Amino acid sequence: MMTIYEIEHQQRQAARRSQKLGLEPFIITQEHKDAGDIMAVGKKIPNVGTRTPKGWRRIDPREWFNGRERGVYEGGFLVDSSGMGGEHEPALTPQQFLELAKPDYGYAIIEVGQFQIHIGVFEPTGGKRVDPERVATVAKVERSKLEAKIEHLVEKLERRKTIPLRAAGDCFFCQGVVTSIRTGQTLEPSACSCLKGHVEEGYLNGSLIRNALIWARVGDTRLATKAEAVDALRRYLRHHLGFTEEGTANA
Repeated sequence: MMTIYEIEHQQRQAARRSQKLGLEPFIITQEHKDAGDIMAVGKKIPNVGTRTPKGWRRIDPREWFNGRERGVYEGGFLVDSSGMGGEHEPALTPQQFLELAKPDYGYAIIEVGQFQIHIGVFEPTGGKRVDPERVATVAKVERSKLEAKIEHLVEKLERRKTIPLRAAGDCFFCQGVVTSIRTGQTLEPSACSCLKGHVEEGYLNGSLIRNALIWARVGDTRLATKAEAVDALRRYLRHHLGFTEEGTANA
């Protein structure tokens, strides 16, 4: 279980990282809502942590619903990130969030907890307009760095003498998504965000590798070779973090 101190520390780190990369809230349009593809939208919502990007201000979405809507609180939305949340629980499912999100506003993760994430709502100030070219350039740089970190984590496994085994202290999300992987379901955006966090931190754990081997259809994961584990981990991470086999990120 994450402590409040760990959550606050992670969000301060996210704020510094987002400032360095020049990340800004992602604007959800009516086209995004009509398409209903929360996976595509979820991958584009950045984590800005405790930071309010220059040229933006936080707003209270409760006024959109007269203060009476489950999962909506002062400054944002409470969204399930475990991949196991129900439609009637306090936190919204990712799909419910997309349905409630008002188009043409900016959205960014402001806090990541053990089971939920808080998504803040932002609007431009002072007539600010988003520069699509700058956003695209920043995104390209960010994705390039993420791709390099995927290889760094894979190399970390290659350097180990043995394959790490699944343990009770492994990441909660990695332990919980195995059913979805076995049944061929698409991982929730929150689970993909979890994978991105592991890559950013260089966190290797047995449950992550087990999931990669299951996803890669390796027969008995307990008998997998180091080469099979390395290949499975690389393909698993690249696939769920939006990279094609050719090494470029999906738009």
